[in-house]
Amino acid sequence: MSFHRGVFNVRLLRLYLLLGLPLIALACSTSGKPGDLAPAAPVVGNLLGETMRDRGLMPLPTRPHPRAKFLRGIKICIDPGHGGDVGPEFERTNYKRGPAGTREAEINLRTSLQLAALLREAGASVLLTRDDDSSVSLAQRAEMANRWKADVFLSVHHNAGPTPEANFSSMWYHGTGSEHPASLDLAREMAGGLSRHVALPNANACGIYSDYLMYKEGFAVLREAHMPGVLAECSFFTNPREEELLRDPDYNARVAWALFDGLCNWAAAGVPSWRASSPMAGRLPIRLIDGMNEGWGSDEPRIREETVRILLNGEEFGAWELHRGELLLALPEDVTLDTVIDIRFENRAKNASITPARPLRECLPGRAVSPASWNAAPRATRPEPTDRPPG
Repeated sequence: MSFHRGVFNVRLLRLYLLLGLPLIALACSTSGKPGDLAPAAPVVGNLLGETMRDRGLMPLPTRPHPRAKFLRGIKICIDPGHGGDVGPEFERTNYKRGPAGTREAEINLRTSLQLAALLREAGASVLLTRDDDSSVSLAQRAEMANRWKADVFLSVHHNAGPTPEANFSSMWYHGTGSEHPASLDLAREMAGGLSRHVALPNANACGIYSDYLMYKEGFAVLREAHMPGVLAECSFFTNPREEELLRDPDYNARVAWALFDGLCNWAAAGVPSWRASSPMAGRLPIRLIDGMNEGWGSDEPRIREETVRILLNGEEFGAWELHRGELLLALPEDVTLDTVIDIRFENRAKNASITPARPLRECLPGRAVSPASWNAAPRATRPEPTDRPPG
């Protein structure tokens, strides 16, 4: 009798496992708890859902980005491209409009506003060059970023092509990679974000380009901005299917998240910079800041010493010493307060310094002293290494 009861119990257990576990799994997948992924987008009668399926995309995470904390305190200027292009003259020429009439300026603004919200939630400071459908000149956009002393400049655009089939992302930086390495770092990470979260089907192998390929002097808005910057062409509004997607705020949110993901990953690798002290005995002390987070190994500067370069008025300068992140620059006799100093270096994660080249008068703390007094000052010993400020 006990044997038959045992067989019956085993059969009940098997039946419970067969019917119960799928229900448990279903309940877990739809629990809606913080940190869970959003439910998969439907793929029937839903263009966004169909596109996600076709491109192999996952739903956007509902939890905070794990690297968002590294954006805290960074000043980011977002430039929604174009704006104010309304009226008969624009409609007659179909200026910056898709096949169904969707305006690029509207798409850029929706995407930028959603990106700004993500950045502010992460603790970054954000300046928008426009927050409505207004016209702002290229010079004004760059001047706003310069006046605010932004750390990073991002111009958000969507592209137009000669054929409706064209649809890929591209990131543009100013000049050459060697001239603006921090912009190249930024472009690389943001291109990666678009590749992961938007995944346009006919993406280019690289997707990162110099603006010299478009214009002899590059894009004015990047050229005039005095900080690392990129211009993002997120996708093509002249592609009919893409245009329809770009009318959907949920798809704009996906593009914004892709840009945000790129910024998070860039910041997580550290944001290097440098800071000058008062000259003494003909030498200018400069602290190289690796910008990396505190933790194991942070008791010494994480600088790739082989990458350090000093340029004075655009010319390579070699009279300097480096000791534990403290750079001593031997000032030449003809240096003036208008001498432009450019210090380039990378941290160990290979992110380049974001501090722009600038006149010496803008680098010195407090009131600038005359160059004559720099050499007359009593000779000082090498400055002792100091604790690295939080990166």
